[in-house]
Amino acid sequence: MYIEIPKIAGKLENVTVSEGQEAKFVLKIAGGKPKPTVKWFKEEEEIVTTTVEVYEVVEIEDTVTLIIKSAKPEHAGNYYAQLINEAGQVNC
Repeated sequence: MYIEIPKIAGKLENVTVSEGQEAKFVLKIAGGKPKPTVKWFKEEEEIVTTTVEVYEVVEIEDTVTLIIKSAKPEHAGNYYAQLINEAGQVNC
């Protein structure tokens, strides 16, 4: 079986929204075999999407989006994604 380390197209863009608005971080997967798993982090803490009232992750084909449903000041910070498969991992 052929394996390939995950690849990201571009980088995450900075997002600025007003309180109460939706904030979206969009990640485009450019490669990786098998298809990589995506984990999202705020600072060094993994975001658990079971907190559906705050976060939602939408995956459509090779695009994965982290949505903060109603932004509040405490949501400010550094966000990043980690793509993982059998060949390795990459952070964005």
